[in-house]
Amino acid sequence: FPSHDTVRKLWMIRIWQYDRYGLGTNLSSMLFQRVDVLLLGAWATPAGLAAYNIATRLISWLDLPLNAVSQSIFPKIAQEYYANGLQSMSQKCDDSTAQLLSIAIPLFVLSFLGADVLVYILAGDRYPDAATYLRILVLAGLIKPWGRLLGLALDASGQPQWNFRMTNFSLFINLGLLWFFVKWLYRDWE
Repeated sequence: FPSHDTVRKLWMIRIWQYDRYGLGTNLSSMLFQRVDVLLLGAWATPAGLAAYNIATRLISWLDLPLNAVSQSIFPKIAQEYYANGLQSMSQKCDDSTAQLLSIAIPLFVLSFLGADVLVYILAGDRYPDAATYLRILVLAGLIKPWGRLLGLALDASGQPQWNFRMTNFSLFINLGLLWFFVKWLYRDWE
Protein backbone atom coordinates (compact mmCIF):
# COMPACT_ATOMS: atom_id res chain seq x y z
CA PHE A 1 0.00 0.00 0.00
CA PRO A 2 1.19 3.55 -0.69
CA SER A 3 2.13 5.66 2.28
CA HIS A 4 -0.11 8.38 3.67
CA ASP A 5 2.17 11.10 2.25
CA THR A 6 2.09 9.52 -1.21
CA VAL A 7 -1.71 9.37 -1.20
CA ARG A 8 -1.88 12.95 -0.03
CA LYS A 9 0.50 14.10 -2.77
CA LEU A 10 -1.49 12.20 -5.40
CA TRP A 11 -4.71 13.86 -4.24
CA MET A 12 -3.08 17.28 -4.19
CA ILE A 13 -1.94 16.78 -7.79
CA ARG A 14 -5.39 15.57 -8.81
CA ILE A 15 -7.10 18.51 -7.13
CA TRP A 16 -4.69 20.98 -8.73
CA GLN A 17 -5.30 19.48 -12.19
CA TYR A 18 -9.04 20.04 -11.71
CA ASP A 19 -8.90 23.41 -9.96
CA ARG A 20 -6.47 25.13 -12.30
CA TYR A 21 -9.14 24.99 -14.97
CA GLY A 22 -11.74 26.19 -12.49
CA LEU A 23 -9.53 29.14 -11.62
CA GLY A 24 -9.00 29.95 -15.29
CA THR A 25 -12.70 29.61 -16.01
CA ASN A 26 -13.60 31.98 -13.17
CA LEU A 27 -11.05 34.57 -14.31
CA SER A 28 -12.28 34.33 -17.92
CA SER A 29 -15.87 34.60 -16.76
CA MET A 30 -15.14 37.73 -14.72
CA LEU A 31 -13.37 39.28 -17.69
CA PHE A 32 -16.28 38.26 -19.93
CA GLN A 33 -18.66 40.14 -17.65
CA ARG A 34 -16.52 43.30 -17.54
CA VAL A 35 -14.96 43.57 -21.01
CA ASP A 36 -17.89 45.65 -22.26
CA VAL A 37 -17.36 48.27 -19.56
CA LEU A 38 -13.62 48.32 -20.28
CA LEU A 39 -14.20 48.97 -23.97
CA LEU A 40 -16.87 51.58 -23.31
CA GLY A 41 -14.61 53.26 -20.78
CA ALA A 42 -12.01 53.66 -23.49
CA TRP A 43 -14.35 54.90 -26.23
CA ALA A 44 -17.57 56.33 -24.82
CA THR A 45 -18.29 59.61 -23.16
CA PRO A 46 -18.71 59.61 -19.37
CA ALA A 47 -22.49 60.07 -19.77
CA GLY A 48 -22.72 57.11 -22.15
CA LEU A 49 -20.68 54.95 -19.80
CA ALA A 50 -22.77 56.03 -16.80
CA ALA A 51 -26.00 55.07 -18.56
CA TYR A 52 -24.57 51.69 -19.52
CA ASN A 53 -23.25 51.16 -15.99
CA ILE A 54 -26.75 51.65 -14.58
CA ALA A 55 -28.05 48.93 -16.90
CA THR A 56 -25.23 46.54 -15.95
CA ARG A 57 -25.94 47.10 -12.26
CA LEU A 58 -29.55 46.15 -12.75
CA ILE A 59 -28.56 43.05 -14.73
CA SER A 60 -26.14 41.99 -11.99
CA TRP A 61 -29.03 42.13 -9.51
CA LEU A 62 -31.05 39.91 -11.82
CA ASP A 63 -28.16 37.43 -11.86
CA LEU A 64 -28.21 36.95 -8.09
CA PRO A 65 -31.05 34.39 -8.02
CA LEU A 66 -29.51 32.50 -10.95
CA ASN A 67 -26.14 32.37 -9.18
CA ALA A 68 -27.74 31.13 -5.98
CA VAL A 69 -29.65 28.35 -7.73
CA SER A 70 -26.59 27.40 -9.80
CA GLN A 71 -24.63 26.79 -6.61
CA SER A 72 -27.17 24.18 -5.53
CA ILE A 73 -27.36 22.56 -8.98
CA PHE A 74 -23.68 21.65 -9.31
CA PRO A 75 -23.54 19.02 -6.53
CA LYS A 76 -26.77 17.43 -7.78
CA ILE A 77 -25.45 17.11 -11.32
CA ALA A 78 -22.11 15.74 -10.12
CA GLN A 79 -23.81 13.21 -7.87
CA GLU A 80 -26.10 12.10 -10.68
CA TYR A 81 -23.18 11.71 -13.09
CA TYR A 82 -21.04 9.63 -10.76
CA ALA A 83 -23.97 7.53 -9.49
CA ASN A 84 -25.86 6.80 -12.71
CA GLY A 85 -23.79 7.98 -15.68
CA LEU A 86 -24.11 10.45 -18.51
CA GLN A 87 -27.69 9.66 -19.59
CA SER A 88 -29.05 10.22 -16.10
CA MET A 89 -27.00 13.43 -15.77
CA SER A 90 -28.54 14.65 -19.02
CA GLN A 91 -32.03 14.36 -17.52
CA LYS A 92 -30.88 16.20 -14.38
CA CYS A 93 -29.45 18.96 -16.62
CA ASP A 94 -32.78 19.28 -18.43
CA ASP A 95 -34.57 19.60 -15.11
CA SER A 96 -32.02 22.15 -13.92
CA THR A 97 -32.39 24.17 -17.12
CA ALA A 98 -36.13 24.32 -16.55
CA GLN A 99 -35.50 25.43 -12.98
CA LEU A 100 -33.14 28.21 -14.05
CA LEU A 101 -35.46 29.36 -16.82
CA SER A 102 -38.44 29.40 -14.47
CA ILE A 103 -36.53 31.96 -12.43
CA ALA A 104 -34.88 33.87 -15.28
CA ILE A 105 -37.77 34.36 -17.69
CA PRO A 106 -40.17 36.13 -15.29
CA LEU A 107 -37.35 38.35 -13.97
CA PHE A 108 -36.18 39.22 -17.46
CA VAL A 109 -39.68 39.82 -18.84
CA LEU A 110 -40.53 42.13 -15.95
CA SER A 111 -37.19 43.91 -16.35
CA PHE A 112 -37.67 44.28 -20.09
CA LEU A 113 -41.18 45.67 -19.74
CA GLY A 114 -40.38 47.80 -16.69
CA ALA A 115 -36.94 49.00 -17.78
CA ASP A 116 -37.95 52.67 -17.70
CA VAL A 117 -39.34 52.38 -14.18
CA LEU A 118 -36.33 50.41 -12.89
CA VAL A 119 -33.89 52.95 -14.31
CA TYR A 120 -35.93 55.82 -12.89
CA ILE A 121 -35.95 54.20 -9.42
CA LEU A 122 -32.21 53.58 -9.53
CA ALA A 123 -30.95 56.72 -11.25
CA GLY A 124 -33.75 59.20 -11.66
CA ASP A 125 -34.52 60.82 -14.98
CA ARG A 126 -30.95 61.81 -15.89
CA TYR A 127 -30.13 58.62 -17.85
CA PRO A 128 -33.06 57.64 -20.07
CA ASP A 129 -30.70 55.74 -22.42
CA ALA A 130 -30.02 53.26 -19.63
CA ALA A 131 -33.46 51.69 -20.19
CA THR A 132 -32.54 50.86 -23.79
CA TYR A 133 -29.23 49.35 -22.67
CA LEU A 134 -31.06 47.35 -20.01
CA ARG A 135 -33.44 45.91 -22.60
CA ILE A 136 -30.51 44.86 -24.79
CA LEU A 137 -28.74 43.24 -21.84
CA VAL A 138 -31.94 41.46 -20.80
CA LEU A 139 -32.29 39.93 -24.25
CA ALA A 140 -28.66 38.83 -24.19
CA GLY A 141 -29.16 37.49 -20.68
CA LEU A 142 -31.69 34.93 -21.83
CA ILE A 143 -28.73 32.84 -23.05
CA LYS A 144 -27.12 32.76 -19.60
CA PRO A 145 -29.01 29.79 -18.11
CA TRP A 146 -27.90 27.47 -20.91
CA GLY A 147 -24.29 28.60 -20.82
CA ARG A 148 -24.17 28.37 -17.06
CA LEU A 149 -25.65 24.90 -17.03
CA LEU A 150 -23.33 23.67 -19.76
CA GLY A 151 -20.38 24.86 -17.69
CA LEU A 152 -21.75 23.19 -14.57
CA ALA A 153 -22.31 19.93 -16.44
CA LEU A 154 -18.78 19.94 -17.85
CA ASP A 155 -17.28 20.65 -14.44
CA ALA A 156 -19.48 18.06 -12.72
CA SER A 157 -18.57 15.36 -15.22
CA GLY A 158 -14.86 15.90 -14.57
CA GLN A 159 -14.12 17.87 -17.75
CA PRO A 160 -13.31 21.37 -16.49
CA GLN A 161 -10.81 21.87 -19.32
CA TRP A 162 -13.72 21.99 -21.80
CA ASN A 163 -15.56 24.51 -19.68
CA PHE A 164 -12.37 26.61 -19.60
CA ARG A 165 -12.00 26.38 -23.37
CA MET A 166 -15.65 27.25 -24.02
CA THR A 167 -15.52 30.20 -21.64
CA ASN A 168 -12.42 31.55 -23.39
CA PHE A 169 -14.01 30.99 -26.80
CA SER A 170 -17.09 32.90 -25.62
CA LEU A 171 -14.86 35.66 -24.25
CA PHE A 172 -13.15 36.13 -27.62
CA ILE A 173 -16.47 36.07 -29.52
CA ASN A 174 -17.86 38.61 -27.06
CA LEU A 175 -14.76 40.76 -27.40
CA GLY A 176 -14.99 40.70 -31.19
CA LEU A 177 -18.69 41.56 -31.23
CA LEU A 178 -18.22 44.30 -28.68
CA TRP A 179 -15.31 45.74 -30.62
CA PHE A 180 -17.43 45.87 -33.76
CA PHE A 181 -20.64 47.19 -32.19
CA VAL A 182 -19.05 49.64 -29.78
CA LYS A 183 -16.89 51.11 -32.54
CA TRP A 184 -19.95 51.26 -34.78
CA LEU A 185 -22.13 52.88 -32.11
CA TYR A 186 -19.36 55.08 -30.75
CA ARG A 187 -19.84 57.69 -33.45
CA ASP A 188 -23.29 58.35 -31.95
CA TRP A 189 -21.74 59.12 -28.55
CA GLU A 190 -19.24 61.71 -29.71
